[in-house]
Amino acid sequence: MRRAGCILAVLAALTLAASASAAALPGAVLSGAPPKAGKNVKVRPKQIVYSGDGSGFLAGPGRAGRRPKPGNLTWSSWTSKAAQGTGDDWLNNCEPDCADGSFSQHAVTIKLYRPRTMLRVLVFTRMTVHYTHGPNPFTHKTTETFKLTKGGTSLFWNIPV
Repeated sequence: MRRAGCILAVLAALTLAASASAAALPGAVLSGAPPKAGKNVKVRPKQIVYSGDGSGFLAGPGRAGRRPKPGNLTWSSWTSKAAQGTGDDWLNNCEPDCADGSFSQHAVTIKLYRPRTMLRVLVFTRMTVHYTHGPNPFTHKTTETFKLTKGGTSLFWNIPV
């Protein structure tokens, strides 16, 4: 009986430690808005919108076109220091305008790093996107690094120039 009590105590301690370490992991800002853990700041998000108008976002592979159906990002690791994932950069060509434009998708690897507390939320503040099958068709770069920026009570990804 005493041994069973010890085993239960150890299991309870391990469960508490696991949930505490998961809560301490930094999140990724999904879109520009006041940060709220579990809402627009998440661990292993399905998508990350880096443009204010939704014309550029990271998601998994899916169906491109005027009404895209993106999949979910895939995360191979997520630690207190960095996160690694894969997916596609979904880009709207905005022709004839962004509302009527068509989305294309471009395979990428994603690295989130440099965790910091911003507006009382632990978040990754840098995001490097590497295009795996040729450069970004608009910027012609194969790698771009985004910086998380504070604007008033909101956090948003600063698009590299």
